[in-house]
Amino acid sequence: MATQQVRSSVRSSDTVVVRLFGAWMVIVAFVFTQFVEFTILEGGSLDLSLQKAVGLVVFPVAFTLMGYIRISLLLISLACLMLLANSAAYVVNFSFLDPELLSANVSVLSGLFGATALYTALTHWEGGFSVLGRVWAAFAVVTSIIVVGQTFGLVPLWAVPGEELGYRITEVGGLIRGTGLRLDPNYQAFVLVLGLVFTRFYTARMKSVFALIIALGVVGTFSRMGLLAAFFVWITAPAFETLVRRKGWSITFLKPLVTVATLGLLLGGFHTLIPQSVQLYSEQRISDVSEAISYLAAGPSTTPLTGTTSAENRMLLFIGALTIFFQNGVFGVGANKTDDFMNAIIGIPASVHNTYLEWLVVGGLLGVLTVVFYIAFIVRVLRQSSQAEKDASRKCFVLTFLFAFGLMAWFLTLNYNSIMWLPLVIALAHGKLST
Repeated sequence: MATQQVRSSVRSSDTVVVRLFGAWMVIVAFVFTQFVEFTILEGGSLDLSLQKAVGLVVFPVAFTLMGYIRISLLLISLACLMLLANSAAYVVNFSFLDPELLSANVSVLSGLFGATALYTALTHWEGGFSVLGRVWAAFAVVTSIIVVGQTFGLVPLWAVPGEELGYRITEVGGLIRGTGLRLDPNYQAFVLVLGLVFTRFYTARMKSVFALIIALGVVGTFSRMGLLAAFFVWITAPAFETLVRRKGWSITFLKPLVTVATLGLLLGGFHTLIPQSVQLYSEQRISDVSEAISYLAAGPSTTPLTGTTSAENRMLLFIGALTIFFQNGVFGVGANKTDDFMNAIIGIPASVHNTYLEWLVVGGLLGVLTVVFYIAFIVRVLRQSSQAEKDASRKCFVLTFLFAFGLMAWFLTLNYNSIMWLPLVIALAHGKLST
């Protein structure tokens, strides 16, 4: 009898280990796909990326190891709404099998699959958030080292095709915008800023060192969005912590002020130490933004925007997006069609570089509904979890993460990327663990 109990205990222990390994596989694979971007097979609009290949191979195996799948009707509902928003304009034009539409909808379905896998893994045990945080921080540190090496020409831009290398060289100083193992330096800055959030809440040792390395990685991308987001995230995180822990309004405002003063001194000292070429290019990037802001503040002007700077390009894209939406407000223009419409209106073949506006342009009224549903989804889950004060630290992380993601979504098009599901999964898993 005793022998049978021992064998049963061993089998139970082995099952737990196997299931934890499956959850680890999901988390590592998901983070990997956010930091690494390569195309395995090229087929026009239906390219097979490394991210999709990893999901197709790793997630089914991980589900098998974990032994179950946790389904969320909210995630499925949002996926259905996204499919409708992508497809409305194509359905109206009877283009049901357009490769652009198929590619976008495959991305939605693969994103839902990955989100379901990550949701299952994060709610498998209480340590899921900690594992996600430490793995993301580790990838961010390694990537930042690569980015800094690329900035000074010590490491090649592995993920950038030869014909696009010229676009990664700065106008001043001949520096290189580091991209890590991705194509877009702005997206790389995005995941690095999220790495700062994870580092703050889930790195116990060498937190300041890791944060500094990641911050240097953000600098190496020369992404204004990344630098501003990193600054705002770092000063608002203490405010979220004091609010959640109810330490009083005076401390809530005092901590960000102290953080701003400290960061100001550090940035001032850092600016004097960096090479002059980096200083010149940084000053030029800031000057572009200030000129664009001055243009807006001046009100209606007879001087048209030329799009000669990236800041002016962003303003033109914003104006173009609103124009396209008002012209196609019912059904939108359809998934992956923004570039064509934008080129026809403002002469720039590009996406909106704003996730919220991109949905409006793509889906029209259904796009508006998608954005509303997305935000309402997160608010509902957070309201439900606020009734249970089970883990204040995790709640501080969730609020900081959502703030960072929501802020940077104003400057990036994330509609066709699996990372767009991450805030939903984070909020949903937090709500599940809090009940």
